Amino acid sequence: MKQVLFIFLFLISQGLAAQQQDTSGFCPTGSIWVYKHAVQMYFPHYSMFSYEKDTLLNGQAVKKIRHDRVAYDYQYQNQQPYIAGHTISWQNDEFLYEQNDSIYFYLADSQQFYLLHDFSALVGDSLAIQQHRNACGNNSNYPLQDTLAILEQDTLTLGQWAFKRSYYNISSSILEDSTNQYFKGKIIHNIGGETSFFPYPNLRLCDPNVYIQGQTTDLVCYQDDERGVLIDEVQEEWGCQSLITSVAQLADPSMAQNAPQVKLFPNPTQAQFYLQSQQPLLRYAIYQLNGQLVQQGSLSNSQENYQIAVPNLPAGLYILQLENEQQEVFYQKFRKQ
Repeated sequence: MKQVLFIFLFLISQGLAAQQQDTSGFCPTGSIWVYKHAVQMYFPHYSMFSYEKDTLLNGQAVKKIRHDRVAYDYQYQNQQPYIAGHTISWQNDEFLYEQNDSIYFYLADSQQFYLLHDFSALVGDSLAIQQHRNACGNNSNYPLQDTLAILEQDTLTLGQWAFKRSYYNISSSILEDSTNQYFKGKIIHNIGGETSFFPYPNLRLCDPNVYIQGQTTDLVCYQDDERGVLIDEVQEEWGCQSLITSVAQLADPSMAQNAPQVKLFPNPTQAQFYLQSQQPLLRYAIYQLNGQLVQQGSLSNSQENYQIAVPNLPAGLYILQLENEQQEVFYQKFRKQ
């Protein structure tokens, strides 16, 4: 009997250990959120928010959050689109601070702070939410403020941590829910919204075409230095890590602005490809998009045309790192068929 009780207590303790209550708080160092956009394209666009540093704004200690737009570039092979890279473009900086379990954001238009989330809110509570951006321009139908109602709460397990999650919608939609006109979503305690970084009120009152192209729909990536990767749900070939690691960003055009002129062909390739360079090249390295080194070698500086064989690489996208005689490093991207 004692042995059975011991096993029972052990299993309970293991279950509790597997679902620890989160104590890291909101926005630890290394926090990154990636939201998928509702866009009518082959490959979606994303909004990426990343914690940069602590700073002061109007005398208030705040966290500076960088907002970038991530867009896939695609080309065609045999009339089928494939991902050929992605570009990351800065949109704006956000400034947030936490007080008594509530998160406040800075609205540049009014130069004031407003409530973003109240993680301590309970079912039945209502929160007054200010419009964050000029999402509707000067559309007078877009309210400057609306009321966000907490309708339901549950527990969400991410990794080994258990998070409280609140289901909410705009209060006016409770009366007209059948119209499906108003934004709804979920907020994860200490992480943020599951459908957008900010709860946009009544966004459907904007131009519907603008809404379809610009509204975020899903939190597909989240990680920080304390908890690690908690959400990784990107379905496209590049994957979540390629959106948020420096290795993936090597494919951005801005990384090659000062690079010597190098032509890589054929691209896509099968067993080998060639390089034509205006400067002698000394060595190369090939990386997967998650940063793993898969091949490297030296290049003879006595020739202008270089040949690199890649028969053992699996099909997919790769980053080619090149180094010249001046020890300058630059990058090309290629696809292996």
